[in-house]
Amino acid sequence: MTQNKGKTASNNESGPQEKFFVPDYSELWKEWYFRMEDIWSETFQELLSTKTFVNLMNSTLEQYLFNEKLNRQNMERFLETSPFPTKNDVARVAELAVSLEEKIDNLEFNAIPALESMADSLLKLVDSHENIKKELDALKKENQALNKKITSLNKQLSAAKGKSSPKAKQENNSEEE
Repeated sequence: MTQNKGKTASNNESGPQEKFFVPDYSELWKEWYFRMEDIWSETFQELLSTKTFVNLMNSTLEQYLFNEKLNRQNMERFLETSPFPTKNDVARVAELAVSLEEKIDNLEFNAIPALESMADSLLKLVDSHENIKKELDALKKENQALNKKITSLNKQLSAAKGKSSPKAKQENNSEEE
């Protein structure tokens, strides 16, 4: 420890001036710290290099691992009886979700083109149905016009037969006489 370093103070009051020594505590602390650091460093290095310490650490590690294994087993038993899902349950659900996603992707990949072609076919069918309906309407109109013509022709024919019938009757009567 350095005793040379320090502060001096003087008494400015009456009387002879006295000087007293005030040590620099920060310097003393630093010096003590570095000495203790070296001492403890050597001590711990000696301790860490001994077989006893290695055996102590091995037994501590084994005890910790045993406790950890026991803790996991107890937790698994608890979770089996509780309504909480275990890690394996979550993993199984995740696998199912992934396989379901794959199936949906495959379905989309295969079904969407098929649905699009079916939709196109249905649109074509609707268009052709509309065309057929228009043609049927046109044929109905033509059929109605033909029916009207046939009806008028039948009337004309029956009128013509009616006019020719009295003459024919007269002719038949005159031939018979």
